[in-house]
Amino acid sequence: MLLDSKEGKSIRPLGCHAIGLLENLPKEGRYVLPGAALDKPFGGLPKAWSRITKNADLPGLTPHGLRHAFASVAADLGFTEPTIAAML
Repeated sequence: MLLDSKEGKSIRPLGCHAIGLLENLPKEGRYVLPGAALDKPFGGLPKAWSRITKNADLPGLTPHGLRHAFASVAADLGFTEPTIAAML
């Protein structure tokens, strides 16, 4: 349960694979997803996205471009639009 979200208190379901990944993360500091310093939470996507695209040698790729590419590949593989929407 999230005690403090944009909409207030809320429950967010997770699949067993996500739970497995979270359980196997290193348990250092008080945050599940720490920031650059263990005593600070992960602060947001812009800096992380820049680091990810730089390390992957994908300059200019935006989150929207990645979403579009994922949907296009899924459609090419024969997934239905409702299935693609659910995966996105």
